[in-house]
Amino acid sequence: SVREEWTSPSTGITYPSGWDVNVPGQDLALIVTPVVADQEMLVSFIYWEGAVHAEGTMAGTPVTGRGYVELTGYGGSGGYQR
Repeated sequence: SVREEWTSPSTGITYPSGWDVNVPGQDLALIVTPVVADQEMLVSFIYWEGAVHAEGTMAGTPVTGRGYVELTGYGGSGGYQR
């Protein structure tokens, strides 16, 4: 589930920004947060991609990690115009 949102000052698009990730079959519960909120890409289309940090527990043991998230489809179907 989404924990927070971030709105781009450049485009006004709002993206989810942080997630609770639960995998009951693996007894895994993570909080995933962007390393930096503003990782929006303004190319032929607009999207958000960036580094994330994860921390939580797996089978009761503390775990941490790093990852990458890409979010598309939040800016509508039009191309980016400078």
